[in-house]
Amino acid sequence: MAPEDYGHWYDQGFVFPHLMSAFAALDPATRENGCLQVLRGWHLLGRLSHGKVGEQTGADEDRMALVESQFDRVYFEMAPGDVLFFHCNLLHAAGPNESDQHRRAFIMCYNALANPQGGNPGRIMLPPCPVSDDDTILRQELSGKTS
Repeated sequence: MAPEDYGHWYDQGFVFPHLMSAFAALDPATRENGCLQVLRGWHLLGRLSHGKVGEQTGADEDRMALVESQFDRVYFEMAPGDVLFFHCNLLHAAGPNESDQHRRAFIMCYNALANPQGGNPGRIMLPPCPVSDDDTILRQELSGKTS
């Protein structure tokens, strides 16, 4: 089981855990091809510190074993197009692909506007893009205006 994402984002300068991930299945995800797994309720406990574990960033393996024994594991079998949204503190992992099928996914991470990234002077924080409500967009489409 991999550590939650917030430990990584915390190390990147985000102070609050006001982030989420969207995991979109591009192929069927099954237990055989290593579907996403989470530990139910883990996100309520907070952040695990990250460090080097082998060649990757991760949490202490002994601590992870203790954590995993305390929570129910949930397997998310998904069809192409299914999307799972989850909090950045949720412990999650994908198992090994033991099938001859692909298990591709697209993962997007979102940060709250009120959660600026600090401690990274080379990073430029752009202002949010302006958005219009649905009615404004529909009126423009119906009138033939494109801008």
